Amino acid sequence: MAYDKTEPHDDDLGVSRGKLVNNFDAIETYIAKDHVSFDDNGANAGLHQQVTFEDEHTPAGAPGANQGIMYVESTEAILKFMNSTGTAQTITGWSVTAGSQGSMTLPGGIIVKWGNGAMTANPHGVTFGTQFPTVCYTAVVSNSGGSVSLGIYSKSKTAISIKSASGNVAYSYIVIGK
Repeated sequence: MAYDKTEPHDDDLGVSRGKLVNNFDAIETYIAKDHVSFDDNGANAGLHQQVTFEDEHTPAGAPGANQGIMYVESTEAILKFMNSTGTAQTITGWSVTAGSQGSMTLPGGIIVKWGNGAMTANPHGVTFGTQFPTVCYTAVVSNSGGSVSLGIYSKSKTAISIKSASGNVAYSYIVIGK
């Protein structure tokens, strides 16, 4: 059954009861897909049970002032949020490459990289497998095998350079960027 916005007509309310019931049933069917039932008058009244998005729906334009749009960008189900200026951000998917060398992309685009190794020079360069798209905010290094002091000598979108107080040592690092 489908909703019919032309029912009831102003001049036939007395004979439109069946059509009104059909319209209310159609609305209940649409609402019941993702919402708490109309019959629920308790604490859950008016709430969503879930939100279902159609695939590949890119907004035609930015939403109005103080509004936002959530949508699915592709068939890979990448959920995005577009703010009132038209800026879209991914809000799902914690992209993780795990292991002793790895990275994780957080919602909002913050990227955390980590790794370990042994210094072969002083300073010692560590080139990232994939560079940060925009900036490397900070880097931290620690000695993973002794008491020799280590520090970050330099950092960029593509690499960090580690400097040791004395000699070549084993290290671990964490780098944060975007």
